Amino acid sequence: MPYFFDRIKPLEPIETGFAVNDRPLAGIKAVLFDIYGTLLISAAGDVLNSKLEGRNALAVLDEFNLSGRGNSSRDALGARVIQYFKDHTVAARQRAQEAGRPDPEVDVIEIWQMVLTDLEKEGGITDIPRDFPYHQFAMSFELYNNAVYPMPGMIATLESIRDRGLPLGIISNAQYFTPIILKYFFAVDTVCAPLPLFHERLQVYSFVIGRSKPDSYLYELMANNLSEIGLAPQQCLYIGNDMLNDISPAAEVGFKTVLFAGDRRSLRLRENHPRCIGVQPDRSVTSLPQILNILS
Repeated sequence: MPYFFDRIKPLEPIETGFAVNDRPLAGIKAVLFDIYGTLLISAAGDVLNSKLEGRNALAVLDEFNLSGRGNSSRDALGARVIQYFKDHTVAARQRAQEAGRPDPEVDVIEIWQMVLTDLEKEGGITDIPRDFPYHQFAMSFELYNNAVYPMPGMIATLESIRDRGLPLGIISNAQYFTPIILKYFFAVDTVCAPLPLFHERLQVYSFVIGRSKPDSYLYELMANNLSEIGLAPQQCLYIGNDMLNDISPAAEVGFKTVLFAGDRRSLRLRENHPRCIGVQPDRSVTSLPQILNILS
């Protein structure tokens, strides 16, 4: 696993005081999860949604030996990196929307390739080596800028669900490094190894399909995958922390839903959003082990 995982530090969730409803639900045959803000404590609450900071950009430039050129101040260089990242992200999303994807997901590796190329052309950074590891650069920046750590009881809860014979799945906004970060918390020491505990066919990531929540396509795709193993959405429990991105589209496709309200950083109620008005989760929990009560 990459050395920069060493910078991960423990985090604790911040209580929300949300009401718990963990009464049992009958007929559940599979359990699906969001990642950021649900399985993982996330300082930003979602992937690529953190407050971008120039000092973090400078730290990664230093780490990859790119920041030793140009006459501008380091603060100015850091600010330019962040501005270029935002500009290219907005432009990429706009191009995808014009191509018919209302909620597109960008490829963060492509974004960093464009950002660093711009900086190189203007003389702000050193020349980029031909074999430059953009994928490692992207992961390093994410770990600097969006601190993550497992929610309390994550692995024990997942293992208990698996031991009950229920397949586990994921529907999440993510980038290529998201499953790798999860593997690190499962103590998997090989990047290419399968993600433990989760069913191989029941993993839907936004970066793979180029579409992101709240696009219901991710949930429709999961419904199709579930049908391949003989399950319908109504037999599956989906757990997420965001009423717009998680609960509303999952319910629209027919999943049973659980609002995870375990961390104030990432709880998104979206009470005034038109798509969320009148939508209620089937259950709500403030810790992952409470899900076991719903399955009992």
